[in-house]
Amino acid sequence: MPFPVVADTPPVPLRDGQHFSDYDMLVYDPLTSHPCVNNQDVTGKLSSTYIRNAFPGNVIPRSRISPIGEKILSYYPIQNYPGTVNNYVAGTGGKYRYEQPMGRWDHTINDSNHLYTLVTFQDGSEYRNQTGIPEPAAAGTSIPGAGT
Repeated sequence: MPFPVVADTPPVPLRDGQHFSDYDMLVYDPLTSHPCVNNQDVTGKLSSTYIRNAFPGNVIPRSRISPIGEKILSYYPIQNYPGTVNNYVAGTGGKYRYEQPMGRWDHTINDSNHLYTLVTFQDGSEYRNQTGIPEPAAAGTSIPGAGT
């Protein structure tokens, strides 16, 4: 039975690496990591041994955006609610119920006799696509068509 699911998806303005200031976010350049010097880089108690510099203008240069990262990002849907968290709601979640009977019968009787029977029955349920985000970015215990 379908039910609404909520997920986080990157807002459109953030996908180009240019609008972090609009969301009061600071983006740090991972290539500028250096030892943190007390009273020079920070004042007061050090909370980290290393510190990074923010990107100039709080913008990730186009040359630093990975094409692989862009491809992965393209799999995520456009937000349908405002904000940066819980900003995607879909009605595609659901609990999948399964019943799986199994049986076996071997016979031979002779050459030292043989006889085997086995009957089992498994039933259960699992949540499919817990985020409502379509494949291949979907997440859940079992996603139809994802090789499970």
